[in-house]
Amino acid sequence: GLELFFDAVLISDEVDSTKPDPRIFALALAELEVNAEDALFVGDSIEHDYAGARNAGIDFCYYQPQAGAHPELQPALRVSRLDELADRLA
Repeated sequence: GLELFFDAVLISDEVDSTKPDPRIFALALAELEVNAEDALFVGDSIEHDYAGARNAGIDFCYYQPQAGAHPELQPALRVSRLDELADRLA
């Protein structure tokens, strides 16, 4: 039932591509009719989400419930609660 809340839902097994492969990000961008420079990917995995977004040329928001994790990373945004996103993007 989550599909009702999203404009596009891609399931890696169905599109034969998994993060961090940039192809799944390209498919999502195409489905949404959005350019990479106009997108922001929110994720909590450095290995899959951060690397994949960077491979695809998409800005990354690091969702890190535990503050201070991976201080060496330079994502476009960091949030510790998902409800922070609306305020940070406004």
